Amino acid sequence: MEIWSQEPHNNHRIIEIRDGEIFEDDESIGVHFQVNDSNFDEINSYVGIVDWILLDCLSWKMIPIENAVSIIRKSPTKLCAVVRKPSQIQGAAYALQTGVDAVYVEPDCYEEAMRVQKEKINSNISPQNIQDSNGIELEKMSIVNIETGGIGERICIDFTRELSIGEGILVGSSANSLILVHSESIPSQFVPTRPFRVNAGAVHTYTLLTNGQTKYLQELIAGDEIMTISSTGHLNSAVIGRIKQEHRPMLILRWMNQNGIKSQTFLQQAETVRVVDIGGKPMSVTEITEGAQIMGYSTSIGRHLGRKIDANVEEW
Repeated sequence: MEIWSQEPHNNHRIIEIRDGEIFEDDESIGVHFQVNDSNFDEINSYVGIVDWILLDCLSWKMIPIENAVSIIRKSPTKLCAVVRKPSQIQGAAYALQTGVDAVYVEPDCYEEAMRVQKEKINSNISPQNIQDSNGIELEKMSIVNIETGGIGERICIDFTRELSIGEGILVGSSANSLILVHSESIPSQFVPTRPFRVNAGAVHTYTLLTNGQTKYLQELIAGDEIMTISSTGHLNSAVIGRIKQEHRPMLILRWMNQNGIKSQTFLQQAETVRVVDIGGKPMSVTEITEGAQIMGYSTSIGRHLGRKIDANVEEW
């Protein structure tokens, strides 16, 4: 973490702010972005275009800094936060674990800024190097327990196109362990097929958008584009046409991945709700048993507001 200031001090970078830009030795190195309650989304217009964004929250708040850290992750743009009190430096330095790339400080903050800078160097924080993948490799998940999950708010997702047999979406209570839930494209003696529908689970459940971000089922709206995946690993997308939320009896499916990591999700207790076994065959949740092996996806990446971040995030 670098330390910036207006006046020379130790090895601080001397930075001047004027007319919405930041200068070092009269050379523009980025933008000065003052955050208020309504303009934060404008930061996206600078990411990947400028070298530095100097984030200035006139009323100190951690949430804009955390959001900016998650947005800038893996872009060439770096983030500096203006801090006006010594007590604010630690929050900026460790926002979402990795923190900002620099802090812009007043003279009364110098000592604390240098202490935190040294602390970060000595702690040897080394975020896991995770390469974004162009595809998803499904893996084997072993069912360790199935139990009743009470009555919950269940979400059905109706798409604007039909999904094929073998095709569904990834869902789970934890963003780092998801299972493949099949579309309602399988004929049933109880109800007509709905090949455009996935009965995806409880309102708190995550699913994957086509941009790689996760989103809670309850936050989905018509027009959102969801990543779909077949039992062979083929990726596609589908646009949401409608969301249905209803009270339904639920089951809890608990599983363990090949690395011994356990997770779970809530699915409606209904014959037409299906996961996919490792042979690619849809399997009703009312027939699944302990020890069954189903298809899913794991990642060790953390998430903040659905975006990937280089931080350890545990959910259970």
